[in-house]
Amino acid sequence: MILGLGIAAGLGTAISWSLASIFNSASSRHVGVFHFIMMRQPLASLILGIACLFSGELVLYPAGSLGVAALSGLIGLILCDLCLYSSILLIGIRPALVCHSLYSCCTALFGTIFLHEYLGLQGICGLIIATLGVMAVIICEQRDVHAVHVPPHKRNIGVMLALLSAVLMAVGLVLSKEAIRQGLPPLPLSFMRNATACIIIWCAALALGHIRSAWTALKTHPQVWKLLPLGCITGPAGGIWLSSVALENLPAAVASTLIGLQPIALLVATGILERRCPVRGSILGSCAACAGAALLLLR
Repeated sequence: MILGLGIAAGLGTAISWSLASIFNSASSRHVGVFHFIMMRQPLASLILGIACLFSGELVLYPAGSLGVAALSGLIGLILCDLCLYSSILLIGIRPALVCHSLYSCCTALFGTIFLHEYLGLQGICGLIIATLGVMAVIICEQRDVHAVHVPPHKRNIGVMLALLSAVLMAVGLVLSKEAIRQGLPPLPLSFMRNATACIIIWCAALALGHIRSAWTALKTHPQVWKLLPLGCITGPAGGIWLSSVALENLPAAVASTLIGLQPIALLVATGILERRCPVRGSILGSCAACAGAALLLLR
């Protein structure tokens, strides 16, 4: 029963985050990435705070676990999403998210470098397959006649930002797993991550003088009012909670593998929205990236 719950939560996270990336990239395109995160975090924190209140889980937890959760929110929500959505605006949603899916490979590499975990031949093969899959998607999306042409220098910057978001995502997941190990349940963990991210991003906005410009951008693009709740429910609220449930009930490698199926879920979602099948190379590359990551994590 617990195993089934973890698997369902992992798959649900992949689907939820693929939908969130569509809604959130649209919001970012209208108002800018920084302004979008500013507007998203209070709503996500409110949703999760109400959920914690009604579930009776809004109680005091060990200070150490709360500190780890707060650090996870800074790295995994603010810094990671700033890089990821900036990348999406530069190179498009599919190549950016396939590059981002390498976060599972980054998690394994961190374990090898810092925790002296064994990578082995299977892990090396998985890493190579995942990397080749990502490269195939980038090349095929670049050659897709339906895609917007991106100059080489912008494409390079976008790819680097997406890869950096993968590294930050891996760090955020490792910290979340540590907070759970220290006794913080998934729902309060999700609330703490988002609340911390909200406080930090609004303090930065006040310091940089972005409050008025954010409000002006929101009035200029009122359609963002509809996109923000959808992005919050599927992203930092629902998606983060589902990922925490998966991490609680499954080994980190298995949970990361299921969550890493996000590029495949995104192919289906964007194919439906665009009413066309993605190019064959993107499909094969996305599947290879997910398969390589799974081979690496399940070694």
